[in-house]
Amino acid sequence: MENKQKPVERETRQLIQTYNVLLKSQIYAYFAKTQRDHFVGRTFKTLEKEKQIYIHQDLEMAAINEEAFKTRNVGTLQAFWVLLDIMDQKEVDQHFLASKEEYPVRIVLCGEGDQL
Repeated sequence: MENKQKPVERETRQLIQTYNVLLKSQIYAYFAKTQRDHFVGRTFKTLEKEKQIYIHQDLEMAAINEEAFKTRNVGTLQAFWVLLDIMDQKEVDQHFLASKEEYPVRIVLCGEGDQL
């Protein structure tokens, strides 16, 4: 049986790689949707110790690297809250950072066979 912590570590690393910087509370809220939020604290410690993510204690944020905090995008942080709200209403199969050409869209969502 696989350690239940490992999938949360993989998904957390993937979320932070996708969005560069997220609030720790956003990551907790993301995993709360599948009742796995109790793994997040240990996940942060493990990934930070392995230098796979960086935690800014004062800002309560997780980032892909230390420089990412300086270039964080407030619009993307706000859009991630919207993603979490939509996940309460519809199944989201896929989500990712929008390209510059799609501005002002920050996050692209796909679910139920359609782009949301």
